[in-house]
Amino acid sequence: MFASLFDWHGTGVHRYLGRRVGERADDLLSDTFLIAFRRRAAYRPERLEVRAWLIGMATKLVHGHVRTEQRWYRALARVAAEPVVHGADPGDSTDRSCRPSSPTGPSTNSRFLRRLRRRRIIEMAEQVTYNP
Repeated sequence: MFASLFDWHGTGVHRYLGRRVGERADDLLSDTFLIAFRRRAAYRPERLEVRAWLIGMATKLVHGHVRTEQRWYRALARVAAEPVVHGADPGDSTDRSCRPSSPTGPSTNSRFLRRLRRRRIIEMAEQVTYNP
């Protein structure tokens, strides 16, 4: 029965997602029908048509995708705005900008951890090609 639901509504939901997220439509379509399958017991046909139910789930997934993408770009912008200062020794993989200036105080530790996280984001961005 659920396979016929996909056969009947899959193309329409895919077109809807394709207009909003482009290449990511296939992934979000599969997520939409996975969620629909898990929530099939909660669906009430007298309250809502199946297509509207599926489009509603797809819309929530699109919003989540957009939020994730915005967070990604904001993190990259923050990291790109900070200069990276390398150590004197080329073999030293730890940047001087990631080392705490003094070993005491909670604010110093939190600044150190923020710098370290930003450095890790830079390293991940250099290693991974991001395709929105």
